[in-house]
Amino acid sequence: MNYSLNLLKILGINISRELIDGQRTPEERLFQAIILQAFEDALNMGQHKHDAYAKQDSYNWFTNDTKNFNNVCWCASFEPEIIRSKFNELISKKIIKYTSIQLKWLRYRWLYKQYRACNSFKERKKILKEIKSISGLKTPKENK
Repeated sequence: MNYSLNLLKILGINISRELIDGQRTPEERLFQAIILQAFEDALNMGQHKHDAYAKQDSYNWFTNDTKNFNNVCWCASFEPEIIRSKFNELISKKIIKYTSIQLKWLRYRWLYKQYRACNSFKERKKILKEIKSISGLKTPKENK
């Protein structure tokens, strides 16, 4: 399986050695690919809405102690705490970080969820005003 040399460098020798081990089963490789895609999503500095959302979803997946995360790590023959520790290390070294546009998209996402959950017109109007105040974002309707 081909991996980005940059990603292998970022992940370090121990994890990279496990990834390029030719003795892995197809199932282990599949679960390793899930972990690697989550790292790629977290490292993505793209300015599109979907980049920011995938980044936040991967961030939550790595940082929340869920059964899903632990199972994927075990199936990939990785210790969950080692993978989570590497993720946290990349955050502390500011290798994983958010751009200002990504943060605006995440604010937009949160506000939109609030907007959809509102029961009153007054609340919706207030949230919609805040959504429109987020500068630098182009929603799909505005791109047309």
